[in-house]
Amino acid sequence: MKASICIIGTLAVIAFSSAAQEKKQTRTKKIKLYSTINFNDREQSTTNSSTGRTTTENDKNFDWSKVTPAFQWQSGNGTFQELELTDCIIRKKSSSSIVIIDNVTGISQLQYGINAATSAIGFRYEYGYSFLKKQDKRFNLSMGAAVSPYVMTFDMEPRIASQSEKTTSAQAAFQLIPGVSYKFRKFVVDINSPFTVLDLFQGKTTYTNNISSDETITKANHTDFFPKNYSIRIGLAYKICQES
Repeated sequence: MKASICIIGTLAVIAFSSAAQEKKQTRTKKIKLYSTINFNDREQSTTNSSTGRTTTENDKNFDWSKVTPAFQWQSGNGTFQELELTDCIIRKKSSSSIVIIDNVTGISQLQYGINAATSAIGFRYEYGYSFLKKQDKRFNLSMGAAVSPYVMTFDMEPRIASQSEKTTSAQAAFQLIPGVSYKFRKFVVDINSPFTVLDLFQGKTTYTNNISSDETITKANHTDFFPKNYSIRIGLAYKICQES
């Protein structure tokens, strides 16, 4: 987990340093909204610290994700950088189930209840090259290299049961992104397909018995080259600034 956080921090520093170096060359800045179609076929193994047993799960998912914002700055030499907020979650949940034992006296009993909190953040930093540099070109082709880090935490505290749960995970995907765009006035329609070359994942779930304080830990780690993760992103960009 610490290694993944270090990777994310290092990449963030590189991104902002690169942006500062190209400040004088910046020609165009755009804000963009993406909608992404995803399909993935993933196999994941977890190891139980108490029993030593390893469980392998296979998941297939298809989804059309929510709209995500991005910011792009493009230089006059054809290179561009883009930062997209791929996910941001801050969620708290409290639920309970109460049964009335005696309708006359109103005596009730709590049957079920939990307090849960989830937080997650993910972004994609891309450095790419546009093959057609002329500003009057409506169609353009591009190729980018990107990294997509993601961090998530989940905490669950029961109000009756004796076992609490805490999950932390970090992930980083390294991608190549071919794309095609069409420009009309100040708007640009961008269609691209991130192709994942390497996917790194590290996660840990801790189950704690609140009575005995005993802990059971399950861990999941994988390093996948060319995983079966397929995406198509459809973006609409608006040019907000152009420097001479």
